[in-house]
Amino acid sequence: MNHEKIHLKQQVEMLWLFYFIWYLLEFLFHFMKYRNFLKAYKAISFEKEAYANEQNLNYLLERKFWSFLNYF
Repeated sequence: MNHEKIHLKQQVEMLWLFYFIWYLLEFLFHFMKYRNFLKAYKAISFEKEAYANEQNLNYLLERKFWSFLNYF
């Protein structure tokens, strides 16, 4: 559940539409690089941030604006 809350925070920061555009472009870039759906998905910076912090229930309280860029 925390994983999805992190995504919601990311979406709000990027005004929802830009989140999905960035997500799709990053997925396509990684898919062309790896030619593998799962590797491309796991390489997306939004997913890296969410997976890395899903166990930390205080993460959203500590998280800085656009923190997903640290996982890019």
